[in-house]
Amino acid sequence: MFVVQAYLLFSVLLFATSAWNYPIDNPVLFYGYLAGAQLALYLGYRYAVFMGPRGFKGRPSLKVLMAATLTANLLLLAPTALFRTGGAFDPVAALNDPGSAYAQSLEARRSGEPMIEYVRILLGPILVLLYPLTVFYWKRLALVTRGLAVTALAGTVVTFVAMGTNKAIVDTVLLFPWLLAAGHYSGQFALTKRRAAALAAAAILGTAAMVIFFGRTMASREGSIVYHGYFGLAGLRADETALHVRYLPPETRVAILGLDFY
Repeated sequence: MFVVQAYLLFSVLLFATSAWNYPIDNPVLFYGYLAGAQLALYLGYRYAVFMGPRGFKGRPSLKVLMAATLTANLLLLAPTALFRTGGAFDPVAALNDPGSAYAQSLEARRSGEPMIEYVRILLGPILVLLYPLTVFYWKRLALVTRGLAVTALAGTVVTFVAMGTNKAIVDTVLLFPWLLAAGHYSGQFALTKRRAAALAAAAILGTAAMVIFFGRTMASREGSIVYHGYFGLAGLRADETALHVRYLPPETRVAILGLDFY
């Protein structure tokens, strides 16, 4: 809950100091509401977290859950990639020109038959289990299961790269440290200093790669709000003299403005 509260507070502070100056008619009401919402979330958590858990005997085993989520993710991986890229699945070309890949993917999703997306919606509660279960219970998984899980997760990230989009990369990079911390502090596995250092280095490299790819996608999309620094629907123009973007080189500035905007 402290991590959640810190994240929410950071988002509010970023909004208040954003390079995108959104107009606020009543700051007291606006920020008072946000503070009240965070306080209510914290108090509700404090009220419930120390209560004794209710008994439940219907929980499926880890083996069953992993089998279900692996099967669903692997079976839907290829059809999803083909539909979302219009059959032109080429992640290498997308890395070189993410703007064109995004435009092609957008057109494919607009004009194609989205049956696979409806299937994914129905199976969403099963599909979403793969990443947290894989990281959290890594030590308890068989070698074959680990390999299949990594394949499915990597395939999802590569699919989003081929689409010229950022979501899967951002989700993977941002969630990974917290899933590791949850597994460590719950006793599922022990993070030695050497492992922690290696994982921290991997997280830093992943974050750097995420920012670079994010910046390239923002800069290469036709009519990009972030690249041009103008959001026409709200009549906003980005202030490139804002403290957190003022001294950055142009490509990095585009990436940070994009993250700020999102």
